[in-house]
Amino acid sequence: MTATGVYTLPELSKLVGIKPDRGRRWFNGKGTKGGKRHVEPMFTPDYERRKDGATVLSFYNLIDALVASKFAQFGVPTKEIKRVYRFLSEVFNSKHAFCRKDLMTDGQSIFLRLEENSQQNLFQLPEMQGLFRVMVDCLHKVDYDENGFANRWRIAEGILIDPRYRFGQPMVENAKISADVLADAYFANGRNEELIASWYQTSPQEVLNAVKFCRQLAA
Repeated sequence: MTATGVYTLPELSKLVGIKPDRGRRWFNGKGTKGGKRHVEPMFTPDYERRKDGATVLSFYNLIDALVASKFAQFGVPTKEIKRVYRFLSEVFNSKHAFCRKDLMTDGQSIFLRLEENSQQNLFQLPEMQGLFRVMVDCLHKVDYDENGFANRWRIAEGILIDPRYRFGQPMVENAKISADVLADAYFANGRNEELIASWYQTSPQEVLNAVKFCRQLAA
């Protein structure tokens, strides 16, 4: 496992498409308040907290949250997502179970094995077939290393997240330039993609890809 990348919780939440509160619960849990019991986090951050107390997350944390977000999108309760994650961690005998290529290639049969000793038939419900289709489509945008761990995410057309470059921030795929750098330059210079492309030695299409992605992320 070599992927790194550095993300704050707000950054991860935006990239994955979840509400910030959900991201905080998944990685920090929920503390005792008003007599309510503490809820353990779903995932463990790979990095120690910053001195200001902020949670810092890795590329593997990002992909774990991406997969969990697909379960949540189909209404799977958090406790059930945790159960799946624990089961897969045992099956794969590794951390970051949602980062494994096996999930894409053999996910449905693995989930059916999970149900064999369960009182709930969650993953045999008809709507779960839709979940599998969405998840496989999502994971086809993730690249994996020779050990079967996620190492890149093609998050949008022409936009890549590769933890080996720019601390894992989104960049245009061919030129390896941060998407926000190109988008900021585009808006600051008359929305002239050809001019910006000449400055950064990339193509006008890559500039437009960066602009489109940053607009979607800010929406």
